[in-house]
Amino acid sequence: GGGGSSSNGGSSGGSGGSSSGSSRNGGSSDSGGDASDELFTVDADLNEVSVAWPTDDMFPFLLVSLGSGVSVLRVNSDKEDDYERVSGTATGGATFLGLVRLMGLAKSFEEALALADRGDSSNVDKLVG
Repeated sequence: GGGGSSSNGGSSGGSGGSSSGSSRNGGSSDSGGDASDELFTVDADLNEVSVAWPTDDMFPFLLVSLGSGVSVLRVNSDKEDDYERVSGTATGGATFLGLVRLMGLAKSFEEALALADRGDSSNVDKLVG
């Protein structure tokens, strides 16, 4: 496979996985800056702990681009077009908030999240067809 293109503005991840769209600090990782702070884990106290980029056996990996939607890409190698979009949705937080506002259930994202916390997903028919 491969040679696919991402939708929703997802990154191809084609330069060794270091091109991840935008970093968690809100800046673009394509600016040539240091990527050492872009890979991290969270410890038991919820502190971010930097993790070194892997140097061996990095491929394949999944690259998840979050923004106004979600794209999940499988990056197969460091070749520019060797990736494929495997999943995703164009529905993001703005769509969710817009629908909740149209239904008159909440005016803010915080109110909408509070409603979602009180909800019971077992009451929703999630079958397609």
